[in-house]
Amino acid sequence: MRLFLGLSFLVAACTRPSSPSPEADPTDEVLRRLDDIENRLKALESRPGKTATRATTNRSKTRPSDRAARGGKDTKAKTAPPVPLVTVALEGDADRVALSGQERTWRLPRRVPAGDYWLLVAFGEEKLERHLQITLADIDQRVRCDASTKRCEVFASSPTPSAP
Repeated sequence: MRLFLGLSFLVAACTRPSSPSPEADPTDEVLRRLDDIENRLKALESRPGKTATRATTNRSKTRPSDRAARGGKDTKAKTAPPVPLVTVALEGDADRVALSGQERTWRLPRRVPAGDYWLLVAFGEEKLERHLQITLADIDQRVRCDASTKRCEVFASSPTPSAP
């Protein structure tokens, strides 16, 4: 029995992987891990129920009015109308001018969605600072800034004269 236990410990010690030697190439370990990750990814992608079937694809192609007639939901009735874009032109000698809305900040001049904004202005080496709060409707606007007074004004753009 002792002989059997001794031999089994000896066999186990010989078959146990040795610690990597300092000369071992570290790219082998990285490649092995990469293969493992790729195999896991393939297994996750091949799970049933994760891909669109022909039935769900065809169902999404039916017109909203057809779905409403059959008692389904009409998704077109719930969509909001598109927000008009307003052109904001820039005049004067401010170094940087921007509009800050709830969702993002736009550097001027550019077209922006109509809505409520803070006008951010920087004169010289100053940081952008809130200057005034404005509401843009569906009329193009001009922002005129004067560095000597450090003031800005917002005007409705005059329509461009049409050629005869």
